[in-house]
Amino acid sequence: MKTKRSSKAFVIGASIVIVLLGLGMIELLLLRFSAGDVYPPYSSLRADPLGTKALYESLQGCCDLNVQRNYEPFSRIQERFDATVLVLGFDSQLLRRVPKNVSVEINYFISNGGRLVVSFMPVAKEKESLASILEGLGEQSLNLLDEWGVRIFYEPERTGSAFRGADISRKDLPASISTHTAVYFQPVHPGWKILYQRNQHPVLIERKFSHGTLVLSAESYFLSNEALAKERQPSLLMYLVGDHRSIVFDEYNHGISADAGVMVLARRYHLEWLMGVFLLIAVLFIWKSAAPLVKPEKETVEVQQTGKESTAGLTNLLRRNIPVQQLLSVCFDQWQKTAKEIPLEKKTIMETMIGNQEAKPPRQKDLPAAYNALGRVLKERK
Repeated sequence: MKTKRSSKAFVIGASIVIVLLGLGMIELLLLRFSAGDVYPPYSSLRADPLGTKALYESLQGCCDLNVQRNYEPFSRIQERFDATVLVLGFDSQLLRRVPKNVSVEINYFISNGGRLVVSFMPVAKEKESLASILEGLGEQSLNLLDEWGVRIFYEPERTGSAFRGADISRKDLPASISTHTAVYFQPVHPGWKILYQRNQHPVLIERKFSHGTLVLSAESYFLSNEALAKERQPSLLMYLVGDHRSIVFDEYNHGISADAGVMVLARRYHLEWLMGVFLLIAVLFIWKSAAPLVKPEKETVEVQQTGKESTAGLTNLLRRNIPVQQLLSVCFDQWQKTAKEIPLEKKTIMETMIGNQEAKPPRQKDLPAAYNALGRVLKERK
């Protein structure tokens, strides 16, 4: 009984520990993902200073805009001509070698009315190692910077203020913005318009392509959560968004893609509680395997009577019907009946032995020894 109770207590305790551990892991994951520091810098899923979640949520609640995130290749949104696509925190070196099909999709989107805003990751100097790797990609890629008519350079000074271009007629834009990068542009095509420049070096430029527009920003800081808390520039942000009512934050360039897996579907349709249900089922299964939910009926213990051999039965019968002092006499009578003929001499010896044994006190009688002696006399030859 103690073993059954201790096993049940162990199962219950183990189940409670498993549930608590599962809930703790889920809570840690939720805390980690709520902060968003598992995502790359300038992702709209990050809520820390390096993310752009504040910008995403601000636009989502402003001016009746349709704000979305994109987790798929650019080919899926290349026909969203009514949208402004924000590619934030992009590596400027990657524009030097872009796959041909992606380059065609991007130019197709811009030329047909889309607005593309690309802000680069802040850097202190040129990544020569990455540039050498990109050079080895072969002829299957194109240099988008050359196609767009712009070049990228790096200057020693990476901090300071960038001032509004002299040709900008919109006075609602801020006079200056802070910069934290060494990257700057050199427009080659005359269609580029300089929005902001630092030390006479353009850091924010815009160009019209047929029916759409392209905006390149060497700086991403003013789009971050930290900047929206310390140096808000709402007029500049609304200018970047443009006249489109649909805003798409591209997360695919950060390596965040949508998989048509079970967990993705569960998160999309808010079925996170299913994890708790599966965990509960697992605990119940373990509990059921160790101890049944229904108390089993008590089994009646049947006393099995073991049988005895014929010798034991005969011995028991003799003990009940023949007194001990007559046992040798009875054996002698049976010998006389079964044996054909016992010589008179042997019969006299055996009768004498039986008489001597019966005359002894009970404590001195040794019936087995006397019986064996009678047997030896009986077996002796004449």
